[in-house]
Amino acid sequence: MVTKRKNNLDKTVYDNGKILITRRHLIYGAIGVGAAAAAGAGLKFVGEKVVGGPGSQTTIDFPVNSLVKTEELKEEQAENFMKTSGDVKLPYGTLAWANNSDVITCLVPTKKPKPLANVELINNKKLDRVVVIKEAKSQKDGFDIMDARANDRGIIWTEVNILQGEWRIYCSKLNDNFDVEPKLIDKGGSAWETPTIAICDNCVYWQVLNKSGNINSFVKKMDLNNIKAIRLTEDITGNNDIDAIITSNGRMSTPIYACNDGIVVSPRADSKQIYYSMTYITNDGSKKDSATLPQSIKPLHAGYGNTGFNFSLDAIYNTGSGISNLGTYAPVTEGDYNKVKWLNFARTPSAPPCWSDNYFVIRSTMSVCVADLENLKYCILERPNASDDYGDYLASTGNCNKIVTYASIYDQPVTGEEQKYCLLRVWEHA
Repeated sequence: MVTKRKNNLDKTVYDNGKILITRRHLIYGAIGVGAAAAAGAGLKFVGEKVVGGPGSQTTIDFPVNSLVKTEELKEEQAENFMKTSGDVKLPYGTLAWANNSDVITCLVPTKKPKPLANVELINNKKLDRVVVIKEAKSQKDGFDIMDARANDRGIIWTEVNILQGEWRIYCSKLNDNFDVEPKLIDKGGSAWETPTIAICDNCVYWQVLNKSGNINSFVKKMDLNNIKAIRLTEDITGNNDIDAIITSNGRMSTPIYACNDGIVVSPRADSKQIYYSMTYITNDGSKKDSATLPQSIKPLHAGYGNTGFNFSLDAIYNTGSGISNLGTYAPVTEGDYNKVKWLNFARTPSAPPCWSDNYFVIRSTMSVCVADLENLKYCILERPNASDDYGDYLASTGNCNKIVTYASIYDQPVTGEEQKYCLLRVWEHA
């Protein structure tokens, strides 16, 4: 029986005396605070079958001696790994996301009570800024934009009425001028959490979780070339499984993670006991890979990269195996997950990691680290001055040629004017 140690710092996590920017759910769809069936086969399944349940899949359960710990990596200068190729100053409080494309999505706060924020896209080559959504489509009904993801083909965003506990999901194709034609594709009420969202190529995804753990949750998908919009008057409350590509018997563990050609999610496995199966689904509806964690271990994030699945834990478990400490885990090389070496980057996780070619990129307590797993080396990217509150945050997911970080700068000099802004930086290989 796996027991989870009680965390006496449940609302706020500390690492080396510093308050971290996030806990589970802080940037889970809502601000800081069906779609088409799978192509061809119409894939739809419920979790994975595991040992101890009705099926026969084994779990990832590597021993402690398979771990490569943080202190075993040799630190080198950042200029040997990455260099900045440009930066942009944005309003203080901006949030940014970038995955597998040349487009950075930014949720930019305004100086007005309505709208609270608009959505900008930034080309990470020229760093041109374009406002694509000036206000929520449902602003007159009390909704505000709370989350957005985009690439050069389309956009998906979430609008929330906080007072009523209601949410709506919109998407649109984008043309060369980045024109948006909003289409409502799902909505829900207070019994359902604000969905996490993702975009990959021509597909948008959203994950619908009920606040009760005893009701099915779903991952849904929409092809931007065949958008099936719904009407506001339709009786849809978030619990419909129409066109869901994944159904979980209970709550899924991790938000949607966008990869190069699909997404990673972590549904409950098909078992009487609690297991979570990290699952990689490609845009054409096929299952590329899956792996189940030991009983009751609940990942905070799960992604996929050059060596397979990576995941992070924000708690300590009594498992007796290598998967027990908090931190970020990733295979050092490709191969059988239970036979290869695993990196355990033992820092409290606060953002999902990404890959940049052969580099594994992780957000540490206050800074972004870049690891060369093959040669067991790493560097710490220089953090901007006056970003002491939250540090540098990693915006990129998937495998990107360039990575994007951003930091909230609050400079209060002894002499001179106070400065408050968000500094977004793009990094490329040195």
